[in-house]
Amino acid sequence: MLLQAQQLEHARKWAQAWPLYLQAYEQQGDLDALAQAAWCASLAKEFDCSAKLYMRLSELQPDEPRWAQSVGYQMASQKHTREAVKWFERAIQLDPNYFVAHYRLGNAFVRLLGDYQPYRQKEFYQALNQFNRCGALYASMDAPEQAEHKAIYKKSCFQKGKLLLESHQWEQAAQCFTRAKSLSDKPDADCDYNLALIAYQKGDYEQALSALPPVDNRFYISELHGDILWKLNQREEAFRLIRLAAKQRNSDALNRKLASMYYAAQDYEQAFQWAQRALRINPRNHKNHLGMAMVCEKLGFLDKAESEAAQAVELKQSQYASAYPKAQNLLEDIRAQKLLNGYPGDDTGRLVALSAENARQQGVVERYDPERRFGFIQTENARYFFHYNQVERESRDRIHPGVKVDFEVGANDQGSCAVQVHVCFL
Repeated sequence: MLLQAQQLEHARKWAQAWPLYLQAYEQQGDLDALAQAAWCASLAKEFDCSAKLYMRLSELQPDEPRWAQSVGYQMASQKHTREAVKWFERAIQLDPNYFVAHYRLGNAFVRLLGDYQPYRQKEFYQALNQFNRCGALYASMDAPEQAEHKAIYKKSCFQKGKLLLESHQWEQAAQCFTRAKSLSDKPDADCDYNLALIAYQKGDYEQALSALPPVDNRFYISELHGDILWKLNQREEAFRLIRLAAKQRNSDALNRKLASMYYAAQDYEQAFQWAQRALRINPRNHKNHLGMAMVCEKLGFLDKAESEAAQAVELKQSQYASAYPKAQNLLEDIRAQKLLNGYPGDDTGRLVALSAENARQQGVVERYDPERRFGFIQTENARYFFHYNQVERESRDRIHPGVKVDFEVGANDQGSCAVQVHVCFL
């Protein structure tokens, strides 16, 4: 049985190997077989089973830090982050110099950080302490040990750099990314991107452009490239790159950014189109409503501008219990303009025409095959094929038969198809 388990493991058939290893352990009491069962279960992504097996090992050998660290890893893989923290801390209590446990504990603290001002949260400093400890341990290692731990130390430097970037500690962050880059055996686009981002934040746009990796299919690289060129007054290319980023990841933030760029260029009709797209993607974001209000005010649609500004104020208050001075000031200005000039009302014909230029279809997912990653959307008049890659990232977890979506009509080799598919908010 043990030989069969080993053969299956070598053939990378981990899901079949681990139950045989477990049987071998139960028959012979061989702890090595139990450890291999836990290892193979983890490789098979059966993290819950693996965690239970490592817990059994930890009970049998309570002074062995590897088992506690391994339980923590399985917990982290299931996104049970607080449980993972407890197990990583236990491993470090057993071995204060356990390098991998320090890194994974730091990474777990990073996962616990919220999006809003993470540098004000205790987990920020707890993570930073763990990555600092990784640096001290790595420096104390001899050359063979450093070679063994180089990949994890590179990740530690990168994660520390991201934390320092969040807290605007530009120079220290740049040192971390430079160190991480030096530990890589091949070009590292993520390190280059972050070094370019630091230069951009410092206002050194030429240096940022020089550091930036080539544009590929990662939207954030296209976005930063566009941001840099905007600052360098290369506006046409900046527009192209931010449009490319919005195509790569059709988020409300990128559509809102395009609206603000066209607004700055005083092309208010184009700004309207992109502001409308941002609102369609996320009508619950107060920033999207403010953006639309600003554009409509410039276009002379004061009724719609007033409505959008009022919604922005209301959403900020209801979601964050906070005032929105910028939207409130705009709202008061719009109302003053209407009173001063005896406003007759919006030109509804022009407003409808502008809105129609960016019209999207609506329909219901009739069928979706998650394994083959394609499906069909039924509208009132037609049926459209769509592929998973054309579903917006924010909507991918919610695609299933019966859900209401909106989309644009594109084309493939077989004819019309749905692109930029977005699950509608309920």
